[in-house]
Amino acid sequence: MKSKEGVELTLNTVIIAALGVIVLLVVVFMFLHSVREGNITFFGCDSKDGECMTKEECSESGGKIFPGSSCGEDRVCCILQDNP
Repeated sequence: MKSKEGVELTLNTVIIAALGVIVLLVVVFMFLHSVREGNITFFGCDSKDGECMTKEECSESGGKIFPGSSCGEDRVCCILQDNP
């Protein structure tokens, strides 16, 4: 009779490697998702002491538009200037 240990070892290795790849993909997805959420918080309008409003509202209130942060469609991050 032939020994089937070599075949079983290879099949076990393939199964373990496939499970390892799945776990790795889940960990990478979770990391990228948390980094994305951190960027939104870090670059958000609130973190710059600004308010989300339309361009017209921002210019009427004497504020400056802060580029690079997203407030949604047709809205900008407006940094209101303090007048001492």
